Parts: sequence; C-alpha cells; structure tokens
Amino acid sequence: MSDSQPKPPSPDNEVSIFDMGISTEPRGKNMRRSHWLSSGPPVKSIFICLAIFLMILLGLVLKPSRKAAVPVPAPAPPVEKAPAPAAPAAPSVLTPPASQDANFNLPPLRPRTVVGMANTASFDLPIHTDTASADWIAKTIQLRGVLPDKTLVRTEDVLNHFSLRPNGPTAISRGITLSTESISCPWRPSATLFVISIRGAGTEDHVVSATFKPSMVNVARYKLLGFTTTTDPGFVLPKPTKLPAKAICTLVLEVEPSIAASELGSIEWSVDNQPAPPVPLSRRTDQEPSDDARLAALVCAYTQWLRYERPELIDLELVAALARELASSNLAPERAELLNLIDRSLHF
Repeated sequence: MSDSQPKPPSPDNEVSIFDMGISTEPRGKNMRRSHWLSSGPPVKSIFICLAIFLMILLGLVLKPSRKAAVPVPAPAPPVEKAPAPAAPAAPSVLTPPASQDANFNLPPLRPRTVVGMANTASFDLPIHTDTASADWIAKTIQLRGVLPDKTLVRTEDVLNHFSLRPNGPTAISRGITLSTESISCPWRPSATLFVISIRGAGTEDHVVSATFKPSMVNVARYKLLGFTTTTDPGFVLPKPTKLPAKAICTLVLEVEPSIAASELGSIEWSVDNQPAPPVPLSRRTDQEPSDDARLAALVCAYTQWLRYERPELIDLELVAALARELASSNLAPERAELLNLIDRSLHF
C-alpha cells in the first residue's frame, strides 16, 4: 500500500461531525438529499403532523358552513295559548248571578234611609215604603241556598212587605190611618215593642210627617229598629214625605221604661201639613198581642239575626221559638213563606 492512500479512521480517532470540515467537493443531488435525510430531523413525521394540522384547521373552517348548508326548518309560529279561565268574581250584593234561575229578577235596592239619633225629646220618624229587601232575602235563600249578605237585609223593608194592622190606638186624617200596638220585647223582657203602621189613602197621595215624643220621665232609652242611624247631632230628617195611595209604612220602636209605667209617649203627626190627632203609646199588659204584632216581632228578630246584630240577645233558638208561636194551618201564603224561609235559614 502506498503512503498516498488515506487510512481508514480508527475507532480511537473518531471525529464529530461538527468538527469535520465542510467539503467543497461537488456532490450529486442524490448524494446531498441522502445526506440531508440521514442527518436532519424526521421529515416524514413532520409531514404527517402538518397534514393532521391542516385537516383540523380545514375542519374548523368548514364546520360552520356545513351547518349552514343543512336546511334548518323554519320555526313554527307560536301557538297562542287560550287564556286561563278567570276565577269567578264574587257576585255583587246588588246583582243576581246570570246563571241562576230566570225568576231571579229583583227590584233595585235604594240607598238606605238615614235617621237621627234617638234618646232625645223628639224623634222624627221616616215615612218609608220600600219592600225590595224582602225579595232579595227570599230569593237568595230559595234559589242560591245560602243566607243573604248582611247588606241585603233591611228590617224596615221586610216589615213593609206584610200588610200589618196593629190592634191598638188609632187615628185617621184625610184618609190616612195611623195605628199602633204594643208587645213585650222577646229579646229584652224589660222593653216594649211598639208597632206603628201608617196606611195611605185609597186613591190619592198625601204628604205625611210623624214624630215620636217620648215621655222623658218614664223612658230610659229607645231605638228605631232598622235604618241607618247617623251620629251627626245636627242631622234633621227631611220632611214632610209623600205617602203614595194604598202604600203602607210600618215602623217598630223598642222602648225601655225607666220606671214601671204604662204611658211611654205619643206619636204626633200631620197630613198635608195639617195636624192630625196624636196617638198615645201605652204599654198594654192586660191583653194578648195580635198575630200582626207577633209577626212584626218575629220579622225584627229574624232580620237582626240575619245581620248578626245583637248576638248576645238574639240567637237561633229565639227566632225558632217565635216562628213556632205563629205556625198554624191557616196562615196567609206570604206568612207561610216567611216561616219556610226561617226554617231553611236555621238549618244552613
């Protein structure tokens, strides 16, 4: 072997590729590519990673467009929900429900008559002839099967519903009749009820006024049953008032004496502004009260019970006892109807 031939490197004389000089000797393309592939990073792995990255990127870019390309059905028009049925409004106390019996036709209730304060030396009596409350009470119980609202119950109207003829002192002026009768007060034995009836003339209207003049020595207190009492000390009841022909005005005074006396006052009245004979109010204990006076006492007790007035004095047992006293087989139809209403009311 000549000295000019290169010696193969021994294992002890290996040189790092970084220490080797770069040869300027030309090389072929294949030799350069082979050298780069053998000495550089793993190109195949890089291409695979780039391909995966491009596929992911392309997927992200095309994803919204693919969604948009899918036909989306148009939203269905909103279905209007039927309104929920409203809760039934509480019926007005002055308006009958339309669903009830066709016979539930009632007259309008007028504003309640206002009267002055009692326990004075002179008390003006109202000339009141309304009867509407009696129909309201009867048909509420018969058709609805419930007790009437308290605002519907007016003692004065129910009294006028019945044709009452008190069996006591009476006076007549210009065809107008004023009669009275006393009866022991069922709920206050120490008091006396005075039933006062003013009946209109047969064919003509007349202007009537009436005033209760209590005997201040003998009377401790008194009360006009029914009506609305004002606390205004200056209140003056409008008078006189027209009493229509054949109309009836029935009033009940509850009078409590201060001593054991029979004379408790009088009714002073006039017709067409002309004074009429006064009618005394005397407590009569020597005779049985008439059925009309008993009926008036029952009406007053029943209507006060319906309104829950004076519950400490008037209860179910008292009303039932008064009704039993009037019960008979020959009662007039309107009176028999009242007893039937009372019987139904007491069983509600």
